[in-house]
Amino acid sequence: MKEALNAGARKVNALETVRLALPGLNACSIPDGLGDDQEVITTALTSLTLVSHVLLGVAQRPNNRQKAEIANAIIPLSGQICGWIRWNLTNAIQASFGAEEIREACINYTKALLLLADLHPSIVDSFLLTEDFLDIVFTVWTMADIESNDDPLFFMDCAGRGGDPILGLLRKIIAHPEPRDALLAYVEDRNIELFVVATVHRALRQNPAYNGFPPAVNLYARDLINFLAQMLESPSPRLRARLVKANYLTEFGLLLNDTSLAL
Repeated sequence: MKEALNAGARKVNALETVRLALPGLNACSIPDGLGDDQEVITTALTSLTLVSHVLLGVAQRPNNRQKAEIANAIIPLSGQICGWIRWNLTNAIQASFGAEEIREACINYTKALLLLADLHPSIVDSFLLTEDFLDIVFTVWTMADIESNDDPLFFMDCAGRGGDPILGLLRKIIAHPEPRDALLAYVEDRNIELFVVATVHRALRQNPAYNGFPPAVNLYARDLINFLAQMLESPSPRLRARLVKANYLTEFGLLLNDTSLAL
């Protein structure tokens, strides 16, 4: 299967390559646990990897018509895509040997989801209807290196030109009221305190001593402040109460000061 997909990627266009890869994401084949059918697992992982590579190329050469056509091919399989990403992420976390492996898995699968979400706004709407998407989002946002000597270090990646993918995915979701409120409803049912702690602690990590506040970190801080502002547009009283409890005004006030000094 892997050889066929790779050969197909070289011979056909982006849309046809995605159509070739998607059948490998069979929802009925998603294991309940770690799974022992390596052929099925390898096929699904190869399919996800191929789709991500294709979308990375599409992102570098934007074509709205092409993006819409690919989105139309992906939307009917939203459940399978999110199901396999959730399984792979969960498996990577359980089988990891340390925080760096978990961080890498969180970053990589978030990048894949962000590439998909960037195709068309309807992708996020479709993913929100699945049972796995918000679980993935909550996991990558709240996963941290709990063995750190300091406060829990929530995972992020400022190295890319586009900013941190985890924060980017969250911002993509809350850009419109309905997806934002769907996320907050899920968070309130799951663990809103942990979600808020992950938000505020990301501000705690940013200070003028953080490598001299380089441009990538300054960009991250700006995006995090914008994320908070968009979240506060929600009418959720529980969100505000938890933010106050987490001392968000002080931490984000200091972050605003730090970013202004770095300009």
